[in-house]
Amino acid sequence: MGICASTQSTKTQGQLLITYELTPTIKVINSVDGSLKEFEEPIKASEVLSGHPDTLFLCNSEEMNVDCHVPRVPGTEELQPGQLYFILPISISTGLLSLHELCLLAIQASKALKRSAEKKEKESTASFSDRRKSKRNARRNHKVDFQLALKKLG
Repeated sequence: MGICASTQSTKTQGQLLITYELTPTIKVINSVDGSLKEFEEPIKASEVLSGHPDTLFLCNSEEMNVDCHVPRVPGTEELQPGQLYFILPISISTGLLSLHELCLLAIQASKALKRSAEKKEKESTASFSDRRKSKRNARRNHKVDFQLALKKLG
């Protein structure tokens, strides 16, 4: 569910080799505002809820079922990489989770994950573009220095 991919490319004998490193992350979606937070390091549930411990609770998406109470993740529990969690209002914990509510959460999660992926892709593209410009400028500077050295020798 929460996967962070990084790429590394190397050139050997004229062939480009691209390798991917997949690092599972912890993804937490705030159902109140639709925001997504991603954690690469272990974190406890209480730390995620530090600003709103009395009005919100945390649940694991894999433990949510229709017509059942939504189980809370205890504050002392460490969240697991590769899992998707929801921050929900306390009011949801008192009743049974309806199919409609579960579908709304799934849609909200889908939108948040899509926004996050688009943002990462945009950042990756910008970063790649910056690296190319930097290399191109370095090559230009190198050529100028080389030509200057040839003039001094001649």
